[in-house]
Amino acid sequence: MEDIARQCQAAVVFPCYTPAPDKQFPFQFEQTYQVLDHFARNGPAHGIRSESFALAGDSVGGGSTIHVVFLAGVTNICSGHMSIALMQMAIERNLPAKIGQMILFNPVTDTQMKMESYETFKDGPFLSSASMDWMIDAFLPNESDRKTALASPLSCASDEVLSKFAPTTAFVGDVDPLVDEGKAFGRRLQKLGVDSAIIQGDGQMHAFMAVVALRQSPTARAMIEFACLKMRKAFHPVI
Repeated sequence: MEDIARQCQAAVVFPCYTPAPDKQFPFQFEQTYQVLDHFARNGPAHGIRSESFALAGDSVGGGSTIHVVFLAGVTNICSGHMSIALMQMAIERNLPAKIGQMILFNPVTDTQMKMESYETFKDGPFLSSASMDWMIDAFLPNESDRKTALASPLSCASDEVLSKFAPTTAFVGDVDPLVDEGKAFGRRLQKLGVDSAIIQGDGQMHAFMAVVALRQSPTARAMIEFACLKMRKAFHPVI
C-alpha cells in the first residue's frame, strides 16, 4: 500500500471492516460505504481534498495528503469485488464526490456462477477454487443474495448503472481462477461505452502484485506504476 501512496501522491484510506463469517452480505459493503461517504463529506477535516476519489481493490470483495485513493480492504472477501459494489452504491446514492478512476486487481465479479478458469486453475497456485467456495459461502450463505447486482455485478448489475462507471482498469493474472470473470467484467463495461481497459499479466498468479515474494517482479512493478498513473488522473486530469 505504501507503494501506491507514494506513486499516487495521495492519501490512502484503507477501511478495516468486519470480516465474514462474523458478519455477512451486505454488512461489509454498507460498513465500507459509510467510510467512503464520511470522507467525501468531511475530507478537509482530515487534511485532504475529497472532491475526487480513486477506488481500488485487490482480489475478493486504494505522498502528500492532497487527494484520496480509497482502497477497499483485502480481508476475507474480495476488495476488487467491494470496489465495484462501492461504485454502484455511489451512483445510486449520489455520493457527494466524484469517483474519477477505478482500479481492479484480480477482481471477483460474479458469485453465482463459475467461468472456465475456475476449473482450469482449480488447484491454484495460491488461490484455489475450493478457497473461493469457502469465502463465498462465508460471505453469502443465502444463495438468493448471490443473484443481486452488488454480489454478482457481471451478470446482475443493470446496463444503466454500469454505463455510469468511472474509467476502469482491470488487472488480471492469467494463472488465476478469477481471470475469466475479471476480463468479462472489463469487456461488459467496454460494450456499454465505459473507458475500460483490461491488462493481463503473462504467467502471473492471483495476487501477484501483493504477495511479498512477487510484488518486486518486473511485471508487478510495471502494473503498479501504470495503475498509479491511472489513479492520479482522478486528481490531475491533464496527466
